[in-house]
Formats: sequence, structure tokens, C-alpha cells
Amino acid sequence: MHRDSTKSQRSRGIHAYTSAQLQSLLDNISTALIEVNQNGLILFINNAAEMVLKTSAHQLVGTLISDLVRDAALLAAINEVTQQGNLVSKRGVMLELNHTVLEPVNFNVSPIEGSANHGDTAGCCTLIEIVPIEQQLRMSREEEMVAQQYATRALVRGLAHEIQNPLGGLRGAAQLLERELKEAELREYTQIIIAEADRLKALIDRMLGPKRSQQPQWTNLHEVLERVRQVIGAGADATITLQRDYDPSIPEIFVDKDQLIQAVMNLVKNAVQALEDQGGTIILKSRAVRHHSIGSRMHRLVAQIEVIDNGPGIDEVMGKNLFLPMVTGREQGSGLGLPIAQSLINLNQGIIEWSSRPGETKFTICIPISERQESR
Repeated sequence: MHRDSTKSQRSRGIHAYTSAQLQSLLDNISTALIEVNQNGLILFINNAAEMVLKTSAHQLVGTLISDLVRDAALLAAINEVTQQGNLVSKRGVMLELNHTVLEPVNFNVSPIEGSANHGDTAGCCTLIEIVPIEQQLRMSREEEMVAQQYATRALVRGLAHEIQNPLGGLRGAAQLLERELKEAELREYTQIIIAEADRLKALIDRMLGPKRSQQPQWTNLHEVLERVRQVIGAGADATITLQRDYDPSIPEIFVDKDQLIQAVMNLVKNAVQALEDQGGTIILKSRAVRHHSIGSRMHRLVAQIEVIDNGPGIDEVMGKNLFLPMVTGREQGSGLGLPIAQSLINLNQGIIEWSSRPGETKFTICIPISERQESR
């Protein structure tokens, strides 16, 4: 009796949802979902599908799927499901739309009886599930990047500890020796030792990152971007232009403001250095993105800060080790700007992604937007 009761509750679980609750449930699924009826009319798409298709539900619902999709494989799969009721799956398909070609995707097309959204119980509807392969690859890259960052940070801290002690002894010995030397020419050598020891100490401190504890606060990210734009703009060459492309609807984010400023500053300085020989444009862009993963965790809403330059791009070999310390393409570069920026953003539960080709290099900071509360 108890077993039958439990089975009954399970069987009608989805039907217990109201229309609004069901809509919310589907909108919070990270897989793109499209429902079409037996005539190919689009009945429903969720938020993830809006992102994949780069078109709003308001524009798509009520139109024919054939007006949106030109991809023969998907249209054939929909027709097979409609006519025969089979489940059709495809992997690695370049999904072609009327207005753009997407990255490779995996998709499933399956029959569903009626329509949960429109009360259309006559005939078989079709559910299309689309998962961009690039999304899965990006999640794997981010997980690998985060693991690499932690391993690198642990290695650097270990090396710093081993270097700091003898370095301090070396500096102290040079100071004692300097007191015993009477000739000015010989004291110049001890001054060189002391100066170089101080330089190495400063380098180690930079590699270790901030010493103070985090001080998160609710922060308007556009104030951060404007601070960076003003500071960099004041010292940048006249041939370099800084442009803004902000989304004013982005809510405040709970981060350490100073750490975010430093991270963005490092990225913009990197872009300025890429444009020093030729001049060009740097764009500071902000957007809010729904259902975006950071590492292995999916977030409902993420703030993105993009630093885009139209420079020569990043060499492919260097790009593989871009966030490792001491990796730089400039003779005078320290190779610490990007690793420090990544470390600071990691401390704020975010990550820095990047892409590059000749004429466009883009660094994207992704930070979760949490609900407003007193503390995290």
C-alpha cells in the first residue's frame, strides 16, 4: 500500500507544478530546450535556448522552426520524430541557423505527448535539446585552469619561502660587511648586493599576491571600470583609444573592490602594451549572462567584464601558458600581471577566460552575481 502510494506521488509529481512553476523549472535548466508541434510551430523555448539561438522567446514563439533552422540534419530529425515517433540523437553537428552558424553541438530530438504550455493535447509535439560542445569544452578548460592556478600558487609560495630566508641573510650580511669597509669603492659593491636583494624581495611579494585579508563589499562594477579607464587613459599614448560598452542593468556584485580594480587594471595594461607599437582601440565591456558555468559550478547570473583590443593577438604557444608566472612576450615584462589578475579573480569566486586572433584579443572576467544579502 505504501509502495503504491509512493509510486502514485512520483507519477504525478510534474503535474503538481503550476504553469508558472513549470516555466521557472525549465528556464533554470542549462540545456537549451525547444518545443514544436506537429506542424513545426515553435511553442516554447527556455532561457538556455535563447542564449544558444541568440534570439528572444518573444520573437521565436509562434514561428516555424524551418524559418529559424536551415540545418538539414536537425530538420530531418524533427520530421522523423513527427512521422515515426523515434528518438534521434546527433553529435558534433554544425547547427546552421538562418542568421548565423553556431559552434558544433550535440542534440536530441524526442516526441512528447501534447503541450504543457499551450494545452495542445492533439497530436505529438517534439522536444529539441541542444548542448553546445564548446560549452562543455570551456567547462573542462576552466576546471583545468583553476587546478593549474592552485598548483602554481602552491609552488610559488613554497619557492618563496625557501628563497626569502637566505635572501634576508644575504642582505643582512651585506649590511654588516658594509660597516666594516672603509673604502667607498668597495661599499658600492655591498650597495649593489643590498639593492638586488630588495628587488628580489619585491618580486617575491608580487608573486605571492595580496597580503591583506579580503574585504568584500557590494560594488558597482562600472565604478571599477571607470576608475581603471581614467587611470590608464591618463598615461596611455594618444594613439590608443579607450571605449566603453556598458550594460547599466547589471546589479552590484559582492567582491573585494580593490582586488577587482587591480585585476582589471592588469588586463587593461596588458592590452595597452599590446598596442604600443601600432596604436589601436581598447573596449571595456560589461554584460550580465544567465546560466553560465565557472569551473564545474553553474550560476544563475554572472557578471562579465570584457577587455578587448584590436592588436596583433597572442601567439598560440604562449597562449597555452598564459597564466603561468614569468611567461611574457616582452623583453621588459615580468610575466606576473596575468597570473596575479587570475589569482585575484579566483579569490572572488570568479575566473578569467580569454580568446585571441589577429585583430581581436579578448579577456573576460566572470564573477557570480549573488542575491543581495548582508554577507556572503
